Amino acid sequence: MAIVTWGLLFLATGCGGGDENVDADARYNIEGQVVAQGGRTIAEWISKLDEGEARDQANAAKVLANIGPNAKQAAPVLKKKLDAKDNDLRLQAAIALVNLGDRSDELIQTITDALQFEQTARRVAAIDLLARLGGEAKDAIPALVTLLKDASETIREKAVRALGRMGPAAHPALAKALEDPDEKTHEAAGAALAQAGPEVIPALTKLATSRDEGPRERAGAILVQHGREAVPSFLEALKSFDKKVRLTAVKSLHELGADAEPAILQLIRALKDTHTPVRSEAQAALIEIGGPAVTALIDSLDDSDPFARKLSTDALVQIGGPATGELAKAVQSRSENVRVRSAAALVILKSSVEEALPILVDTLRSRNTELCILASRALAQAKPKLEGRIPDLVAALGRPENKVRLYAARCIQNIGPAAKEAVPALAKLLDEKGDVEVVVAALRALGAIGKHAKAAVSRIEKLADHDEVRIVAASDDALKAIR
Repeated sequence: MAIVTWGLLFLATGCGGGDENVDADARYNIEGQVVAQGGRTIAEWISKLDEGEARDQANAAKVLANIGPNAKQAAPVLKKKLDAKDNDLRLQAAIALVNLGDRSDELIQTITDALQFEQTARRVAAIDLLARLGGEAKDAIPALVTLLKDASETIREKAVRALGRMGPAAHPALAKALEDPDEKTHEAAGAALAQAGPEVIPALTKLATSRDEGPRERAGAILVQHGREAVPSFLEALKSFDKKVRLTAVKSLHELGADAEPAILQLIRALKDTHTPVRSEAQAALIEIGGPAVTALIDSLDDSDPFARKLSTDALVQIGGPATGELAKAVQSRSENVRVRSAAALVILKSSVEEALPILVDTLRSRNTELCILASRALAQAKPKLEGRIPDLVAALGRPENKVRLYAARCIQNIGPAAKEAVPALAKLLDEKGDVEVVVAALRALGAIGKHAKAAVSRIEKLADHDEVRIVAASDDALKAIR
């Protein structure tokens, strides 16, 4: 058994002194005979427990504590000292009994009572004893929790360490302390819980669903440290009616990264959450999970919710390489949503472009406005070679959707002079009352076509006095490029 010596206790508290003092480093042989200082046997030190003043008796208890199990015959007398009026004597007797192997309720209560002593050194000694006893001293947990509010940083740190060594029995009390508005208290409790293993998770799960932001986020931060084992706690929080609780949960899953893989299906559902930040965080979490989330994300491309479809498409693009294999298969899907969205992702990723490009160009004529906009945006963003599909782009310039016209004009700008057949359609977009972004895109496309766009000069010149400064600047640039 490890023996704890408390040689500094009496020096710090002023209870040493007298002819009976024995150095804390004194050595004893196996028969219990003193071989350094004092020259007394164990029996003689036991007799000293009933002689002299309280400080002399406490000093004898200290010597016996240092001897440890070889002084087990001192236990009956030491137990009587637990009722002594002198605080130091009671505490030193408790230290000796712990070293002798005593774990009685009376002993633990005596040590717990010592937590209320005025002197910090005595309280520290009591806390350290309880820490040494660990789970055997679980009855002291409430008293230790109260010390988390103590003004002394040393006391708070020691109490945290003691509670951390008491195992699962202390977790509910520590979790409750996380809710304490006092900063010192909840920080100390959090530090203790952070030292625990996965067995702390049940005590924190309820807090992860708390409507009180502070405790909820503190519990979440500790749970994240346990990786995949904490996922069920966050999934429980995702069921909350409170959007803030759901947001904290999905942020924590995002922080878990690949460890959040078991939550893929729930994160996919969160893409349809009524709270925009929850949807965004769910998408970010799926991107962090990466490859394992690809199949579920592709399935989500055909979801009835437009937010889920868009976020899933963008997530697949962000995942990148690990998604291209499954996306290449998905362009053969019977679902138009899956087929077009997969093609858009592939073109942006510059993978399987030959298979994906025709799907996007054909979609420019689709009655599905959402997919038409998606296809035109992907083509404008990826800048693939579209010289052979100029008629399709010209047709797109005549669609009613501003975004389709905008992206089609940008595609033509990317092509340059080879798109001269688009000049008449682009010129029609130069309506003074038209959408500013569309007009600017048309002007830039005409400028990119250059001298082949001279037929549009007169229309461009009419925009020189436009109220919108961006249109004026774009028209000036276009005229310079054409002339």
